[in-house]
Amino acid sequence: MDLSGIGKPLGRIDRSSPKGAAPRPAPDAAGAPDQIELSSEASEVIAEYDAVRELAAAAPPIRQERMSEVRERIASGDYDRPSVRKAVASKLAEANLGLLPRLA
Repeated sequence: MDLSGIGKPLGRIDRSSPKGAAPRPAPDAAGAPDQIELSSEASEVIAEYDAVRELAAAAPPIRQERMSEVRERIASGDYDRPSVRKAVASKLAEANLGLLPRLA
């Protein structure tokens, strides 16, 4: 099996039109650009995506020193205790479900 071509650069890629594709229609006489209409579902997804991006942009920056400390505590087994697991499960339930009473 000859694998000599694997990993080599592809070179220039022609993106003008796929092979066998019908030619693109010319713009109308007024030269108007193509238009699309999004479904209400697609518009909702875009709005949700934009809202998540805004939340992420507004979030405080990640403190690398705090992350290092937490990683060390995880590696040392500090969080591997029933009381910690119970507290984490309770916080997750509160944050995500809002229905369950606190377990701790």
